[in-house]
Amino acid sequence: MNSITPRLKYPALTDGGLSNVLESLGCDLNHKLWTARLIKENPEAIIQTHYEYIKAGAQVLASSSYQVSGPGLKELGYPENALKELLVKSINLVEEAILRAEKEGLIQNRPLIAASLGPYGAYLADGSEYKGNYGISADQLIEFHQERIEILIDSTADLFAFETIPSLEEARVLSELLQGNSKSSWISFSCRNENEINDGTQIEKAVELFEDHPTVFALGVNCTKPRFISALIQRIKNANTGKKIIVYPNSGEAFNAVSKTWVGTANSFVKMTQEWLDLGADLVGGCCRIGPAHISQIKSGLFNG
Repeated sequence: MNSITPRLKYPALTDGGLSNVLESLGCDLNHKLWTARLIKENPEAIIQTHYEYIKAGAQVLASSSYQVSGPGLKELGYPENALKELLVKSINLVEEAILRAEKEGLIQNRPLIAASLGPYGAYLADGSEYKGNYGISADQLIEFHQERIEILIDSTADLFAFETIPSLEEARVLSELLQGNSKSSWISFSCRNENEINDGTQIEKAVELFEDHPTVFALGVNCTKPRFISALIQRIKNANTGKKIIVYPNSGEAFNAVSKTWVGTANSFVKMTQEWLDLGADLVGGCCRIGPAHISQIKSGLFNG
């Protein structure tokens, strides 16, 4: 197991969503690259977002690279070197936020940097990460993920975060690709209910692919409704993979495309986090619509400040 893993004292607290904070700063994310558009166009906004999560107490910070991919950049007319430039810069922006916090004396323990890598469906930018039925070959999935891994393996990121994985086939590809990796990784699935990842595979079957995996240290769920999380944790535990369990769901709110507003409430999120920890989650945090205020409340209420 990679030596960075023991640096985390469990239970550990991850950050929340980037997009909601960036939008609160006035950023327009209506673009195929989503938050990654700002890596070059408005890097200060990304630094500020990471900084807010550091202040909130997050022990792991995910980079803004979720939507960055070779095919996506090529389709948008970016030059060939853009993939490496944006991926590496996304990590550097987290570093800058940490340095700023250190200079201001806000932190004693340096947060870990997770290089965020979204699924193939994120590149499609059509909601496919919530379906998983890509209709492509395993070789295409290997190529998609491998070029990003090869670029980031020598970065200052502490670990890889493969997020919102919706399909068994994509998980199988990642299991093979990461066998000889020199960085630790977590794999988090997007789930459509309390039993299944988004392509309909039972969550136990998905996580079992990583049983005794040499470089994957945590398995779990993200960008999934909070009400499904408790049952999913129990199912992951029952699979007995020997890995840490990570959960960072979205707020559970629904987006109204007509009014362009979010419907529902995230007020119960912090309270639910306690239940997830009691059930055995090792790393907790949030995804879409969960912000620094939620992370701060979790930190002060559940992690003893």
